[in-house]
Amino acid sequence: CIDETLRRYPPAWIGPRRSLVDFEFAGQTVPKDAFVNYTSWVTHHLPDVWDEPFAFRPERFAEGGEASRQPKGAYVPFGGGSRTCIGMRFGQQEIRLMAKRILRDYRLEVPADHELVVRQMPTIGPKGGMPMRIAAAG
Repeated sequence: CIDETLRRYPPAWIGPRRSLVDFEFAGQTVPKDAFVNYTSWVTHHLPDVWDEPFAFRPERFAEGGEASRQPKGAYVPFGGGSRTCIGMRFGQQEIRLMAKRILRDYRLEVPADHELVVRQMPTIGPKGGMPMRIAAAG
């Protein structure tokens, strides 16, 4: 569930880079040393890479699932290569611990009429917050 959430809503959804060589992209020449951006959000939602890219399907990340057959760079919620976020392991551990504790003790429910609007600033988040009903578990 965590990996699929990060695929749908990668925290660092866009990243600055600089081109190392001249190259052609979509009929345009991009010169060496040009500032360019990549976007993991777009990559994580490409229909020719991900089956039903806008569906929430955690089974993609099960052993032998769809994610295991993706090309390098198809799933990069924390960037990749030498530019991978230094806080990646901490962030992954933090969310696992919080999710385990919260979901063990509470039941969370988003109101049925709530329509999620994504805010894309430096990091992705719900615009205007996320209304939630919280109740003690069972």
